Amino acid sequence: MKKNSTTGTKTTAKKTTTKTNTKKGTIAKKTSTKNSTTKKSTTLLAENGHNVKVHYKGTLNDGTVFDSSHDRGTIDFQIGGGQMLPGFDSAVVGMKVGEIKEISLASDDAYGPVVPQAIADVPMERFPSDFKFETGEMIQGSTPDGRPMVGKIETVNNSSVTVNFNHPLAGEDLNFEIKLVEIESSKIIT
Repeated sequence: MKKNSTTGTKTTAKKTTTKTNTKKGTIAKKTSTKNSTTKKSTTLLAENGHNVKVHYKGTLNDGTVFDSSHDRGTIDFQIGGGQMLPGFDSAVVGMKVGEIKEISLASDDAYGPVVPQAIADVPMERFPSDFKFETGEMIQGSTPDGRPMVGKIETVNNSSVTVNFNHPLAGEDLNFEIKLVEIESSKIIT
């Protein structure tokens, strides 16, 4: 048996013996070799380190869609590369192209619980003088060391606003419908 690694096929040699019988007994023997080829299944499964493209739809438990790649195109990432939520990342492992999988992530496995210390009263004087304060408005700023931060105005008071700096999906259980669209074969080492 010989395996061709580039085509994924196996060639098997089979010997057959043919006897010719006459009244005086066996007078001739002929041995021949016949090759037969069988195709091996080459379904590729996604593994850690593979670069993949997926479509997904993310929903909350009440059915609200919070994000969908169907609106803008596939998302590309390396499995295990730390670009995705760990539960999302590990759900893609073992999938084959065209497969659809539904998963649910508890808030602790998604963006974590709401951290009360990440909700703060910010004096209005720290905002530009022409800033219009609106409850529910997303704002951007930076930490004292210059890192960007995003928050949501929870309440507007007389001289301050309460801003929630938690991730907008903190405290939420998340559901995903994931479809594996492509495993980039050029990145696969065999």
